Amino acid sequence: MYFEQRVKSVQAVVLRTRTVFLIANLATLVSLASLFNTYGSWIRHLPERDSIKNDPVMHAAVVRAHVSDLMVVSVPALGLKLFAADLGVVASGGMLILSVWLYYSFRREQHSIGRLILDVAEQPDKTAPTLVIKANRLDDASYVLNELASVFVFITSDKDRAIGDSEEERFAQEGPPIAVWAKQLLLESPFWVVLLCGAADLASLVLPSVISENQQS
Repeated sequence: MYFEQRVKSVQAVVLRTRTVFLIANLATLVSLASLFNTYGSWIRHLPERDSIKNDPVMHAAVVRAHVSDLMVVSVPALGLKLFAADLGVVASGGMLILSVWLYYSFRREQHSIGRLILDVAEQPDKTAPTLVIKANRLDDASYVLNELASVFVFITSDKDRAIGDSEEERFAQEGPPIAVWAKQLLLESPFWVVLLCGAADLASLVLPSVISENQQS
């Protein structure tokens, strides 16, 4: 019963980490959508059409809609509303906080799973990374494997992998490269989203955005 409770507690740790990871992914989507609306959306060219420019009322309505719909980012779940032009500062601060949460969540997950595995396996050779399942804990080891696999999402490997394989063997058996790259891209989203926001701020000095186009209209 005690061992089963430990497995359940590790499952709770995994679920908590997955929740933080999901929040980071949602923040990434919001940031990317805001950047696209500011610099990539084709709708920003609508005020330049002659049929709209010749109608002052329609032109003012379209410009107002552009700013309110494309440039204002709302997060109702948090009660936040911010201007897309401030995304560089807000996204950097938010991703920094999420990075700290992700680091400690993954760290706790790794330690909890490691301690659980050491209960059912041992390391005969202290100089080698290979672990061997204890003869009297075969059922417990199978139980741990099945219970943990049921809560993990990003299991990209399509092959069986022994506990304690070398890094080269792990990389070779990791799974399809595109799946590994996609997982890594999501894991590192707090890093590259901040870089992308900074690059967008620099690009805004020379590239037109919804704001600059509407000011010139």
